Amino acid sequence: MTQELILASQSPQRKDLLIQAGLEFKIIPANIDESLNKKEKATAYVKRMALEKAQKVYHNLHNDTDNDDKICENTYIVSADTVIATGHGIFAKPTDREDARKMLTFLSGRSHTVRTGICVISPTGEIVNREVSSKVKFKHLNKGEIIEYLNTNQWQGKAGAYAIQSQASFFIRQIIGSYSNIVGLPLHELYNILKGLGYKGFFPPSIK
Repeated sequence: MTQELILASQSPQRKDLLIQAGLEFKIIPANIDESLNKKEKATAYVKRMALEKAQKVYHNLHNDTDNDDKICENTYIVSADTVIATGHGIFAKPTDREDARKMLTFLSGRSHTVRTGICVISPTGEIVNREVSSKVKFKHLNKGEIIEYLNTNQWQGKAGAYAIQSQASFFIRQIIGSYSNIVGLPLHELYNILKGLGYKGFFPPSIK
């Protein structure tokens, strides 16, 4: 039976990771409210966001008769959410350039934790929802370096105001944990979850 993979995210970083991994998939963004609840911790937040994204797409596909997106009976839905966590709280996506400057200034010379919530819903409705963390250490950034990076606009739409696969990679002294998790989708954990739920579309036969 044909299996289909749906990414419930419009993140270009997650899209690129799945393409690089050789997976075939369809993108259907969830478009949910991503507001942080009062006193909500980073782990709880990213797991909740990933779960709500996956559930929103699952509900729409299975209950909206007017939906143009056709699904097969063997559809797997994947979602994720990523934040930067420090001892002072959660850094999500900056609201503007000044917010991004403050984030980068704080991260300068410090270590922080990148937390990603990942959720998969199987064709039978089984849900697996986990959190994966990686540690990143920044070099000390002077004002000029911060301004130069802000001028690239690569901070826009990125948790903590940076993307590790961008020019911000020049600032990173050390990584402990999953690189793909820092990008936004921990591929090792995704592989294990999907495999455990019966997904078989990882290694298609080569075409000769």
